[in-house]
Amino acid sequence: LPFRPSEKRAISKKSTHQEKEQYLLQGSVLLVEDTIELQLLASQILESFGATVTVASNGQECVEAALSQSYDVILMDKQMPVMSGLEATRILRELGYKKPIYALTADVMKEQQEELFTAGVDGVLGKPIDQSELKKTLKKHLEVVTELADNRAETEAIDDTQARLRPLFMERMGELKRELKQALDDKEQDPLLEITHIIKGSAGSYGYPKISDLASTINQQLIGDQLTPATAHEIVRLIDEIEQIIAQEQL
Repeated sequence: LPFRPSEKRAISKKSTHQEKEQYLLQGSVLLVEDTIELQLLASQILESFGATVTVASNGQECVEAALSQSYDVILMDKQMPVMSGLEATRILRELGYKKPIYALTADVMKEQQEELFTAGVDGVLGKPIDQSELKKTLKKHLEVVTELADNRAETEAIDDTQARLRPLFMERMGELKRELKQALDDKEQDPLLEITHIIKGSAGSYGYPKISDLASTINQQLIGDQLTPATAHEIVRLIDEIEQIIAQEQL
């Protein structure tokens, strides 16, 4: 049989067994994220740390939740429908909201981070999710309740979560691939921007950094210019990469 190396890997190479912090946390986190596959994955990771998680699907839901209930930390996506994370953060800060807000976003370029800090975030956490960095950040604001002898149970729980959610992720990639093809055929730039933004945030978190990086490159090209033949070629390549991982998963 022909052999094709898989690019599938753990959620983040940076989060090895040795680097993970060996403790549990207690506290409440408001996770603001619009894509269902990242809602589920991030929620499971946070709960494996010991946190209690509430999910909001856009900035408006976040503002309403934050003003009606107390949370120890808000993890805020940047680009969302109805109301963006930037706008939600500005509104909360203008209303005197003092609790920590961290951007959880794939937009980590310097000018993008400056925009987030201007809006009022306390820090920026990147996508794909780096579990070790996320846990260390949460430790600043949540209570440490248990020191662990080792963290194998936590690691296995997250790996199991990723495995259980993978079929959902693959189904979602199939949907996004079809939407990507249609938007490319119609030469519609705004849908292409939205779809590549979703892919660059979620693919890496599920262990496909090559697809995430390619989607990120295309997204930046679309932001900086109209849909060029070179960018269209890269979109076709992205569609092909998605088809290949779906085919691998079905073997």
